[in-house]
Amino acid sequence: MRGTVLLAGGTAHAVLAKGLYADGPPGTAFSPADLHAGARLMYYGGDLAELSLGLVLAVQWYASAGRTWARRDRLRSARGPVAEDGTGR
Repeated sequence: MRGTVLLAGGTAHAVLAKGLYADGPPGTAFSPADLHAGARLMYYGGDLAELSLGLVLAVQWYASAGRTWARRDRLRSARGPVAEDGTGR
């Protein structure tokens, strides 16, 4: 779910930045060069932020998987050795 939200947010952010680059908001007193510079900063700065958030998400997934594996290992060791036929005797 978090990955989907990150992807959707990044897509919306990129579309907004491209829209601002193509045609600035009406009624602004900024020059087209300033609007283009701001839109470029938004586009590429957004990519940097999305990469950072993606890295955080990947680290959380990795840590979560490691805790799951450790929990399984503890449960297996608590049960004791398992016989060849799987009965645990």
